[in-house]
Amino acid sequence: MDHDRIAAAADAALQTNGLAFLLVGDRLNDVPVSQIRDAERAHSAVAAYESSIADLAALIADRSGRDSALLRDDLLGMGLITGHAVLSAISRVGSQFTVDPARSSGPTEFDCSGLTLWSWWTVGVSLPHKAAMQYEVGETVGAEPRAGDLVFFTGGSTAYGPLGIGHVGIYLGQGLMVNARDGVDRVEIEPVDRVPTESELLWARVPADSNSVGRTTASAGQITALGLADTGGGPLTPALVLVVLTCASGGLFVAVAGGRRRRLAVEVEESL
Repeated sequence: MDHDRIAAAADAALQTNGLAFLLVGDRLNDVPVSQIRDAERAHSAVAAYESSIADLAALIADRSGRDSALLRDDLLGMGLITGHAVLSAISRVGSQFTVDPARSSGPTEFDCSGLTLWSWWTVGVSLPHKAAMQYEVGETVGAEPRAGDLVFFTGGSTAYGPLGIGHVGIYLGQGLMVNARDGVDRVEIEPVDRVPTESELLWARVPADSNSVGRTTASAGQITALGLADTGGGPLTPALVLVVLTCASGGLFVAVAGGRRRRLAVEVEESL
């Protein structure tokens, strides 16, 4: 699998994800774009996000034998917050697998639960660094998982807890997941059924909507003080940081990323 191209496509999708969230909120279809104050910009942001997801899905599908349109639809079915977490994980494809607890939660090396921990940390959701414990804090999902759900595998040398969970990955749809595991020694996108398991799969959903994610309040003027709007240096780690600003209508997420940090920060100041 072409790790560099897929990681770059995920990074590009993260950029469009942030602006789309800023303008339309978590769910793309919750509010008709025509009802948003700046409908033209919102429509453009949503179109850019959908296009970037289509490009990413095409790359993944081409290398996995999946239908790119179906995979695109699965990825677009995620809310933008969960989507951000999943895209963050995909952006790490090719990164090294490690079991060293001091290095296994990113941003350049991961074990299985370290990848999920780091990915949801990018949207302010705190997960424990143990696959079995992540299952316990998630919402159990039945036989119809969706993109963004966590898939858990039982058995193996790392099995832990009463259910014997030994591995976790992030489901992408169409039978694919992104995960970090021994055996491939890196973060990889692969079929769910490629991982050996001694019993049926377990699924859980991470609560990651605009009411459940961790929030840090700040005024627009504080962004620079926090170092998030500064235009010097390289990209932030993770690739996209979500900061919550306080405005008259309540909490507002602003996406602040790489070279676009200043422009997005200005947009928020204008909207307050």
